[in-house]
Amino acid sequence: MKKPVLYILILSVLLLQGCGGIENYSADDESAKDVSMAMTENVHETEYTFNQELQPETINAAIPQLLTQPIDNDIRPELEKVTFRTVCSGNIYSKVWCSDLYNINVLHSNVVGLFGSPVEIDFDSEIKKGELTFYYNKNELRGIPEENLIFLHYVEDKQYYEVLMNFRQNTENSSMSIQIREPGVYLLADAYQWFDVWGMDTTGYEYDRNPSEYISDWERECNTGDIMKIADIEWAQSNAPLFNISTPEQLAGVVYYVNTSSDTNDYTICLENDVDLSGYEWAPMGWRKNGFKGSIDGMGHTISNMKISNSGEDHSGFVGYGMTSTEVCSLNIVNAEISGGRYAGILGGEFYLRECTDVNVSGTITADSEYGAIIGCDGSTYYENCTSDVTINGEKYDYFSPTQKIQAETPVTEAFTLYVDDDLNVIRDEADGYDDLTWYIMKDGKPVLQRNAENELVLESKWTVGRQSGKYTVYLTSFINGAYIRISNIVEFE
Repeated sequence: MKKPVLYILILSVLLLQGCGGIENYSADDESAKDVSMAMTENVHETEYTFNQELQPETINAAIPQLLTQPIDNDIRPELEKVTFRTVCSGNIYSKVWCSDLYNINVLHSNVVGLFGSPVEIDFDSEIKKGELTFYYNKNELRGIPEENLIFLHYVEDKQYYEVLMNFRQNTENSSMSIQIREPGVYLLADAYQWFDVWGMDTTGYEYDRNPSEYISDWERECNTGDIMKIADIEWAQSNAPLFNISTPEQLAGVVYYVNTSSDTNDYTICLENDVDLSGYEWAPMGWRKNGFKGSIDGMGHTISNMKISNSGEDHSGFVGYGMTSTEVCSLNIVNAEISGGRYAGILGGEFYLRECTDVNVSGTITADSEYGAIIGCDGSTYYENCTSDVTINGEKYDYFSPTQKIQAETPVTEAFTLYVDDDLNVIRDEADGYDDLTWYIMKDGKPVLQRNAENELVLESKWTVGRQSGKYTVYLTSFINGAYIRISNIVEFE
């Protein structure tokens, strides 16, 4: 199956952008045919490990050589080895380098649909082209159709991935080969997951797969506590994405579902009873590959005695990693005990939450950095009627999040002056020394919009009363010391 090279913009918490390309060999490329034929004869094959010293053997003439790199990764066992076939002089040990980047490079390790490890291939300027081959383990497909595997290449200078379709797949020896002209990061991915996440046509790639039949990435890579022992997985699968929870088993089922499912819907979680987690080693809901998104309504109920032992690991809390979510409300989490590395809080580790209302937490946290009583990293969450009684690293901690702490400790300097004209537009003056200027807009006491003000001297009324009537509060903020701090007077109008 031949398809053109597809160019995909990479969009994440860190938005990546760019365009560019890599020249690919097609089946009718005469130079590719010549190289492939030459490389099948008199191949000097050498296997090596990452840290093996160079051999004294040297070859002066440019001849076909084959480099073989075993891939031994217990977390990502899908790949068995990578080979690179090329023509070069000297010893291929000194001309070609191959590295497993999984859990070394965060960006490449978190590609949607990643199959096995991302691999970086680098070679001497003498080498102009070669054949890269990934050998995979059929037993590790975990329900992915073999024919769904595709190559991705990261275009370094443009910071995005391109899909390479001019590859050869050999299902008999479980290999994927492609001719390349430039070094870089290459990896295999499931075409369905990759195209689906970008809203592209997945025709021909769809398949039915029950994640519970296979060990998940979450189970491979994270501390799952007692979740797998008690989770009511069938209940969670039959109720998703709306969960009305009454028992620890149901809550554990939701943790499993959120952390392993490819479901793109927002979740709605409601507690119908108090849930006591005494005696269980709990695990965060949502992690860096499957973030929680949606809303949680505690309905006035309490989760008690939650213990998460995640020492040294990031994203520790009831929600480990949460993408942009709407609201958490009417929830109590009491007598929690959490240990983690970076990003730790009783409600959430790294949780980009819009509103947190009537949430009360208590307990202890041990963490390395980026911690808060409620959320360890929250962006710009609005807290209303919330309380905390939390000790962090042995000391009482009085802030819901690090952002709140920075805002409380950073003096407000009203460097800009705002006024409202007769048409209810907000006018600002200019001042030097401030970056990332933002209009902060509240309606009836709640934030409704943060809008870039860098090159905007007038906030038109269409962004306030022109959208919806109410009492508006507006001021300017600037990003200072890691948080948005007010840097103007406050104006109010309706």
